[in-house]
Amino acid sequence: MTYDEFAALALTLPGVVEVVKKSEIDLVRDGRHIGRLREKGTAFALRLPWDRVDALLASDPEVFFVTKHYDGWPYVLARLDKLDPDMAAELLHDSWEVAPETLPLRPKSGA
Repeated sequence: MTYDEFAALALTLPGVVEVVKKSEIDLVRDGRHIGRLREKGTAFALRLPWDRVDALLASDPEVFFVTKHYDGWPYVLARLDKLDPDMAAELLHDSWEVAPETLPLRPKSGA
């Protein structure tokens, strides 16, 4: 899937808009972050509850991953070219649902 296909799915959700600033593209719901295009346009970082992040990382590391930048933040990155449209729609809906909420940071290990 391409980013344009991914964004088209996101834009069907109520209140979702695409925000382009400098070299970044974000998807937001009513001003709250859903996620950001990353990895030179090859992946999208989605804001999700921690249990969902952990489950996705365990389920398919070829599709889902994290980078040091997102360590401790409730985000998972999805490789767009490996993402199934049905899974993309599900993830976007999950992210859309938590967008109005404040999600906790993950405590650093050893803290």
